[in-house]
Amino acid sequence: MKLFLAIVMTFVSAKAFSGMREDLSFELQSLFKTLEKQYAPLQLKKSTIGLDWPSYQKNYLKKIKTISDSNEYYFLVADIFNSLNDAHVSVVLPTNYVQTIPLQFSWVNHKVILSYYNERQFRKISCGAQLGDELVAIEGRTLDEIQKSSPAFRKFGNDITNHAYFSRMLTGLREASGIRLGDGKTIKLSFKTEKGVSDCQMDIKSEGVRLIGRPIEDGFSSEVRSSMAQEADGYDKFKRTLDLALKQAPYYFRLDDKDIHRLYNYHVLVQKIHSLVNTQAEITTQAVEKGDEIESPRGTFIQIGATEPFYPLPYDFKEIQPRYLGMLLNAQNFYAGTFMHNGKRVGYLRIPSYAPDLVYTIPFTLRFYINRLEQESDLLVIDQMNNPGGYVIMSDLLVKALTGKYDPNTHLRFAVKPTQNFLRTFAELKDAMEKDTELDSKAKKVLLNKIQQSYDVVYAAYKDGKNLSDPISLLPMTEFFELAVDSLVQKIPLKGLIEKAIGGQVFSEQVYTKPIYFMINELDFSGGDATPATLQDYQRVKLVGVRTAGAGGSVEEFQNRLVTEFKYRLTTSLMVRKDGGYVENYGVHPDIPFTVTEEDYKNGFKYYFHRFLTTVVDKN
Repeated sequence: MKLFLAIVMTFVSAKAFSGMREDLSFELQSLFKTLEKQYAPLQLKKSTIGLDWPSYQKNYLKKIKTISDSNEYYFLVADIFNSLNDAHVSVVLPTNYVQTIPLQFSWVNHKVILSYYNERQFRKISCGAQLGDELVAIEGRTLDEIQKSSPAFRKFGNDITNHAYFSRMLTGLREASGIRLGDGKTIKLSFKTEKGVSDCQMDIKSEGVRLIGRPIEDGFSSEVRSSMAQEADGYDKFKRTLDLALKQAPYYFRLDDKDIHRLYNYHVLVQKIHSLVNTQAEITTQAVEKGDEIESPRGTFIQIGATEPFYPLPYDFKEIQPRYLGMLLNAQNFYAGTFMHNGKRVGYLRIPSYAPDLVYTIPFTLRFYINRLEQESDLLVIDQMNNPGGYVIMSDLLVKALTGKYDPNTHLRFAVKPTQNFLRTFAELKDAMEKDTELDSKAKKVLLNKIQQSYDVVYAAYKDGKNLSDPISLLPMTEFFELAVDSLVQKIPLKGLIEKAIGGQVFSEQVYTKPIYFMINELDFSGGDATPATLQDYQRVKLVGVRTAGAGGSVEEFQNRLVTEFKYRLTTSLMVRKDGGYVENYGVHPDIPFTVTEEDYKNGFKYYFHRFLTTVVDKN
């Protein structure tokens, strides 16, 4: 059976099922009400994707009459979310069934090409395809037909991103996202090669438990657990992680219990701000397992959020790493260094995501790298490609490290859905900041006044029943966090010795003052949209590459438990740029276009970065 055919369903009689239609119809209407109340881009979608909201609801409610069992209903729900063409919006159905093949495809020059494969396996099946060959059909169906067959294949942002991520999805298909998977053991892939079309019959690896169809009269079968649950031993876990990091520190760098508690409180503060405005998309790339079945790999397997770049750096590249406290400084989440090019010292910084392991040390991490790069380079290349986003605080801190300032008239703002939940979370944050007795200063009062002003804007929109609040700035929350952690470290003795041991300054602000080239692509989402948008509005960097995805807001998780059970995520605020424009679906356009070519995939990106340096850096 074909890979993309519907799975075998358990049917019930029309009479048995009809008794549930009213309940399911009620559930959908309730879901639509939630979208109206919580989904921030609902009105914007009319201009970006042509969404006619009344017709949208009517069409899906009409489809309730045509479904015949629980599984069909679940796929209908998935289509509702996926049709919004929003990388932040997703549904998790009660299934973990996945089908994978040990290949990767990439969207290049308006084609889906083979970019990674197992040569040994291809020889076994006598497949004539090679790196760079175009995939033209799956089981006899064109890729356009397959992508049009399910909203799950075209829901990630703008048209470029939708095609690019669709090609990545073909590596591993997940039923939980609403894709109807077949039960076949093999799949036929058709490639356009130099010798004509080559058909390759490959094995499919299937894992997990599928959606379990049951008669509606017996109820629905799954329980979806929220991933938002908090661990009861949060502080203990935090302390264990901190202790592990401090083991590599010089003997004179120690924190007492009171300071550890304060640090933990700031860690929680960042997490709460993140829950208020979460700029991280749930974007994954199916990993190819290592083992005998994928010996002799050919090509470059590209993952979302990978720390090291997918292309080789110059032979004289010297990596920058802290000598001590590498774990505490998130060294495992960054890749930085320097090299020479045409007589100039070039700094390099790879930022794979805005969600490092230890969020409370983000200021010190950025200061370390910026300090070293400022000293050791004449210009800086920042690679943010394939970035799924993360903490808005880290985005803000990076902007300040590159501009030397916060300008509220230029910085990215957020228009939020004015809901009771948002106001409660906002008020809890404000209350926690007010209770920090260690920060009894004028600066604290100024920031709290700014935070109160933003709260008042959202509250006014809530009271007036507005769809969205006026844009608010979250910069005061980032500034408060900076003030808090800096006040803590001022008490640490022998800071000069500690910085000497680490190998760079971390206890004072650092700014990069030289030219910056900032690499972006179509697989940058959410925070990966926000940071380049903000830096472009500051006119601080030259953005190079391909337009970002346009996941232009923040996200919250919800739970449905009326008739069926599933969890889902919705965009609950919209990023607003300096000129008042939105990022959602539009993305951020580069100042200098620069694309990956088919030849790059064929030669393992051997010349990609050199081409970047000679065609972008040298000529601009």
